[in-house]
Amino acid sequence: MRPERAQAFPLPARVTSPAETLRAANDNEPCIQDASAGFIVGRALIVLTALATAGLVVSGIGLAGRGIWRSFF
Repeated sequence: MRPERAQAFPLPARVTSPAETLRAANDNEPCIQDASAGFIVGRALIVLTALATAGLVVSGIGLAGRGIWRSFF
């Protein structure tokens, strides 16, 4: 088998500017934005859950204290 000559690769006539450069399909920029939004929403839900739990505990203690107070006095 004889070696064949490599064919010339056609070069573009001009170099593209950075604004014209295509973005890679695997860039994670939208995923990072989604992750930051999810992080903020997740933290807000954690804080709201902690506040709701604290409110329920305080109201439960208040109701128990009121019941005990009324039963003795």
